[in-house]
Amino acid sequence: MENKKMKYYLRKSGFGLASVSAALIVGTSVAQAAEPSSNINVEIMQAAVSDLDSQIKKSYDLINSEDAKLSSVATAKLQLAIDKAVKTLMESSDVNELMNVTIEMASAKADFNNTITAIKASIADQEKPAAEYAEALADSKVQELDNLFEKQALTQAQKDEFESKIQAATDIDSLNSLRAEINQAEQDAINSKADLDKAKADAKAALAAAGVSDFYVSKIDGAKTLAGVEALKETTLAYVKASALEAAKEAAKEAAKAELAAAGASDFYINKIDTANTVDGVNALKDATLASMKASALDEAKKAAKAELASAGVSDFYINKIDGANTVEGVNALKDATLASMKALALDEAKKAAKAELASAGVSDFYINKIDGANTVEGVNALKDATLASMKALALDEAKKAAKAELASAGVSDFYINKIDGANTVEGVNALKDSILGALAKPEDKPEVDALAAAKEAAKAELAAAGVSDFYINKIDGANTVEGVKALKDAILAALAKPEDKPETPEVPEKPETPETPEKPEMPETPEKPGQSVPMAELTPAKKVAPAAKAEKKAEAKKEEKQLPSTGNATNPFFTAAAIAVMAGAGMVAVSSKRKED
Repeated sequence: MENKKMKYYLRKSGFGLASVSAALIVGTSVAQAAEPSSNINVEIMQAAVSDLDSQIKKSYDLINSEDAKLSSVATAKLQLAIDKAVKTLMESSDVNELMNVTIEMASAKADFNNTITAIKASIADQEKPAAEYAEALADSKVQELDNLFEKQALTQAQKDEFESKIQAATDIDSLNSLRAEINQAEQDAINSKADLDKAKADAKAALAAAGVSDFYVSKIDGAKTLAGVEALKETTLAYVKASALEAAKEAAKEAAKAELAAAGASDFYINKIDTANTVDGVNALKDATLASMKASALDEAKKAAKAELASAGVSDFYINKIDGANTVEGVNALKDATLASMKALALDEAKKAAKAELASAGVSDFYINKIDGANTVEGVNALKDATLASMKALALDEAKKAAKAELASAGVSDFYINKIDGANTVEGVNALKDSILGALAKPEDKPEVDALAAAKEAAKAELAAAGVSDFYINKIDGANTVEGVKALKDAILAALAKPEDKPETPEVPEKPETPETPEKPEMPETPEKPGQSVPMAELTPAKKVAPAAKAEKKAEAKKEEKQLPSTGNATNPFFTAAAIAVMAGAGMVAVSSKRKED
């Protein structure tokens, strides 16, 4: 402050010194010009011209200076003096005139300088309060700047802004207004600091509640304003949220991929999950994929169900109902229900049919009602067949008992009665029984053909009891006489008895002898005691077999039975020679007998 005052007074002292110097110069010139010259000669003339010229030049410098602007009147007077001096210098050769003009010129120049000096002094007197005001304004600015930088509550930005305003102030009133503004800003800053501290505490609490780490929570302390606190809090929360969303998205992707894999989705669709950018996107893509898979599985299930129903004979009406199911489970449930209904209907029909069949077979209600206990069509049929088989077995047993009783009452020997056990059907029992009884009929009651038929039936029964296959048993039907039947039967039994012995093929006579036709077959005598068996010459075995031989024969028969085909479609090697020859012989005997009759 003291330096500024010193400069101000030096400036004022310099101005006065310049004024004094100008006055001295003018005074000197005037004094010199006033001195008279007594000697007029060339040197004096030259000196006068030189002096005038010098005055003119100096006057020109004055009117062209900045000072000339201070007084137009003084400048005009000096200009007139210059013009007169120039004219005199150009025209006059009078030394006195030149010297007088020079004196006038010096006087005009002195008047000009005096006028300018007076004007400048007046201006200086007028500028003194302004300078003092400017000095006071500068002092006030310095003081306000010092006060500004002591405001700790203000930010550096605020201080810089107020400093610029202080420097630009043009009056003390403006500085006073700025001082009030600065004080208000300071108070606002103090008040806002409390708000800022509270905002920071609230922001930290919000971040902590969101699970933000202490590292990021402590960053809030770096905020300088309420807006800064809020911005930093929101930025941190957004970052944490983004991180959490990213982690959640990755977890959702892994879960979605696992779910799709468990559902049997291909890698192509599983890998599409990676294209989702949000958790919602992941779940939406997963759900869409599963829905597509379910739709495909549903379509396949419908096709399979329809095919199964069609193969089960279900009508199109019920098959088309499968299209109404919305899930695979629904399809299977509807299919199973339809099949169950069809099975129940089929089971009911099977039960009705089985009951009707059993009833027609004469089965009692007790066994018929057991059909209701079957749970499947197969079970119904199995129970029905078992019941019928049991009934047939019972009927066969009853038929055998009745046949045996009838044969026994007719006096048939046990040998032939036991043949009844070889029959497998009721019809077979009755046929065999009738054949045996027919053989017992009197010649006048039965023709010879009945004896042949009885012989055939007896032979067949004997062969069947010996384990001979149907193929060879049926050969008996080829014999045309009782003798032929017996011969063929014996040949077959002999072949079974000793299969290892291959007898030579018997010679077939070129023309067999024609057997005599008995006029009347001899009948055995009537037994004295009733109930005694009547001997049948044609049915009685020709030769008794010892027990040991019989056992051996049975063993050999079993051995031979293994060699004979059960179906009767294969030919035993023995019968291709020996047995066939016997059969042929039997046939020829029959033919010969027929020719003799003719």
